[in-house]
Amino acid sequence: MGQMFREVGRTFSIALSPFAEVVLYVLNPVVGRLVVDARKKNKRNDSLLEDRLQELAGSMKKSSELVAEVEAALDARRAAVDQLRLEAETAQQIKDMSDEQRIAVANVLRAEVAREGKKTLWQGATVNGFFFALGVVVTVVVG
Repeated sequence: MGQMFREVGRTFSIALSPFAEVVLYVLNPVVGRLVVDARKKNKRNDSLLEDRLQELAGSMKKSSELVAEVEAALDARRAAVDQLRLEAETAQQIKDMSDEQRIAVANVLRAEVAREGKKTLWQGATVNGFFFALGVVVTVVVG
């Protein structure tokens, strides 16, 4: 008994003993099964790799969103620091003023507040007068 093999353009045979043929007959399905299992394992590894790559992409997207949020928070804090720096400079300038300059600034501020107070008073009186007149009209119409 012998096995026939083909190799690029020539045929040759190998004489195998009956024992070797039985061993090959038994081992052939086992080796085939191992090859199939290895291929399935590689496919599972490929799908596992794809899953991990998708998870990595999701993590990277989430981290870029977090970076954007942190940058926005830092920008807001930077703006607050700039505002505080301006206020500190103004306070330093006020501190460095002489008494006469401080009194002059206080008088200007008082005049401005008084003018705004009068303006607000007339605006409030106008709004109150409008609603009073509207109330009178509604009472006359309904009553």
